[in-house]
Amino acid sequence: MGSKNLLLLAAALCAMLPGCSTQQMIRVATSKNPEQALKSIATSRVTAYQYNPALAVRDLKRVKAEFDRLMGNLQKESGKEWGKKESATLPGKTRYVKYTGKYKNRTVVDYDKGTILIEHLEEAGVRDKLKNAVVTALLTPDDPSAVDLFSDREIVLEGNPYLQKLVVDQNGNPIDSRADVERYADYLVNNNLQRRQIDVSGTSKTVAYVRFTMINTHIDKRALQYAATVRKYSGTTQVSRSLIFAIIRIESAFNPYAVSSAPAYGLMQLVPNSGGREAYRKAKGLDQSPTKEYLFDAENN
Repeated sequence: MGSKNLLLLAAALCAMLPGCSTQQMIRVATSKNPEQALKSIATSRVTAYQYNPALAVRDLKRVKAEFDRLMGNLQKESGKEWGKKESATLPGKTRYVKYTGKYKNRTVVDYDKGTILIEHLEEAGVRDKLKNAVVTALLTPDDPSAVDLFSDREIVLEGNPYLQKLVVDQNGNPIDSRADVERYADYLVNNNLQRRQIDVSGTSKTVAYVRFTMINTHIDKRALQYAATVRKYSGTTQVSRSLIFAIIRIESAFNPYAVSSAPAYGLMQLVPNSGGREAYRKAKGLDQSPTKEYLFDAENN
């Protein structure tokens, strides 16, 4: 078996261990003796749990409970406007979901399918509100401090948009400025607006929406946006850039706002109290768990 395949196999084996972190996966994959490295990780994990199993369980439960509380509240609040079935549309590993406007507006970016869906519950002035929602979606910055996934808090539109260069207008031209964004939003609302019906506690509601796609090479473009960061840490850790890119592709499809029920956050899907804590200790020399806000930052993750 070639060395490249051996590294990937070793990483895959590590991933099968309960709680195996991305950092541990990399350690196995880059070890001269992957089998021994895998055994060492398994042994150290068992030892840690033997010394303080109650603490490990307590911390994991606490982090999981906080995640469940945030997701539960988001589903509850969105459900008041969208109904039980629609409220299941929540953020995920490869899907960005953001509610705004008292939960009446919803943006869904599917990184696997390369689609962007902007929806607004029918009400007075819905066309203008949908246009503003498109503008907001296309100008949402690649900055975790500006976006609260777990509420309807409005987005602060400062900094580089995270969808920049991933969307072109109806003529295939780049969207480089706010004026370009507003023209394209006008076009979408005037030409692509559709409506559908949803059930909210037995009452039918109308949803106005527009759907458009990212460019065909959106995954490659997203990877390029993180190339400098990957190159930087590949050099300092001696981990293959190809391996880092592969892990990000599998874990989040380059969605910087990726979340999952582990609970894990960010590009490489680190769990604060396991992989995140280990990575933070190695990088900062401090034994503490990073926050979800810290892990949403691509550079930190």
